[in-house]
Amino acid sequence: MTFESYQDDPYTISCVWTRNIFQYSFINDDTTLINKEYKKDNKVSINSIKNFINHPINADDAEEFPQFKRKFIDELNDTVVSKQFFYIDCHFFTDTSVSITNWKTVKPFIKNIHSAYKEVRDEAAIKLWGLKFEMLNFKQKSAITQLHPIRILINPNKQYFKPPPAPPLPPLN
Repeated sequence: MTFESYQDDPYTISCVWTRNIFQYSFINDDTTLINKEYKKDNKVSINSIKNFINHPINADDAEEFPQFKRKFIDELNDTVVSKQFFYIDCHFFTDTSVSITNWKTVKPFIKNIHSAYKEVRDEAAIKLWGLKFEMLNFKQKSAITQLHPIRILINPNKQYFKPPPAPPLPPLN
């Protein structure tokens, strides 16, 4: 499945990449790129993720930002929904021990994304209905889920170690 298949509006890829993609590229223990910038510490705080996904519920602001779009939701009427993506670029190797180590570093980032969405959905539910997300009825939960949908794309780039060179051919007699 390609990134383009997730697009639902005709924005250019460059505009989309700069406004609504949180790109996390984990290459190895000491090389992490977050939004194409080198980071020594590969940990991303839940607050920075919340700042990326949280948005005002006012539909008048939707035209200013390509990462949001207007949508009519039954429980909320005309509102703004997010179109943010988390693009996780992992480099896994044929060596199982290296792949397991890499996955152990990527997995906490995915958990932080889910925790941030939980907090954002709780805040939106409290703002709209005065209750936490878990306490809402099905229609209200559906409305909040449409307001803040989770979109995570994981690109597992497999890298193969070069096999050793072939042994020399036996001499011809």
